[in-house]
Amino acid sequence: MATQHQLLSALVVFDLFKKQGKQLSDILESFIIFATQDKAFISFTHIETNDYLKDEFGFEIPTSVIEQRLKKMVKNGIITYNADTRKFQPNDNANTQYEEIQEKINQAIQDEKILIEKLKSHCQLSLDENILREKIVDYFLGLQDNQEINNFVIKNSENSTLRNVSNGIILYNGLRYHTLYDNKRWEKLYIYINMEIIFHYMGYNGEMFSLIIKELFALIKEINKKDKKVIYLYYTSKEEQRIEDFF
Repeated sequence: MATQHQLLSALVVFDLFKKQGKQLSDILESFIIFATQDKAFISFTHIETNDYLKDEFGFEIPTSVIEQRLKKMVKNGIITYNADTRKFQPNDNANTQYEEIQEKINQAIQDEKILIEKLKSHCQLSLDENILREKIVDYFLGLQDNQEINNFVIKNSENSTLRNVSNGIILYNGLRYHTLYDNKRWEKLYIYINMEIIFHYMGYNGEMFSLIIKELFALIKEINKKDKKVIYLYYTSKEEQRIEDFF
């Protein structure tokens, strides 16, 4: 591979696949197939697959999630498993999926470049493009509170690439925390909701933030329905007063 792919572009592809009707596990499968074809793997383990996805896309996905999907792919006849070597082997029918994801990645990279240029112009920044990519991803992951990026996102809430990234983040987090959800290891979790989150939900900060919060709430409802209610949302009287004072 000539260049290393970026997580930002991959997030866009996540959303594009989702809009095609693919489930989260199917999206992961597409990236796994891409890995086997791109590296021309003759045989591979789940650890090697995970390392590739981390090195090339920056994915932080539990190896158990990768292994689980590989076993499902064996069952579906997409790849095979050699019990003697304890390695998986690709089939010859993966080229079509490889070309499909490669095409989407190439388009996402072009869209990403345009987005980064807009961000640089808006913030009047001279930072390295890779740093800016990391800042955008960290912002959507909630790892970094950046006012300049926040203003940029609000101002460009109708930007299709930003929308793809924000939707892709939700899907990506589904993979990152898949083992927690799938294995029902949830304990009671209390999530504090502040005024900003409520305003996001109401759409006061733009449709993009509203969609992100609504997706989060939908996921919480799904988790609570699966077994017993384990996630609780609450706000304090102090936040209630802040909202009343605002209006």
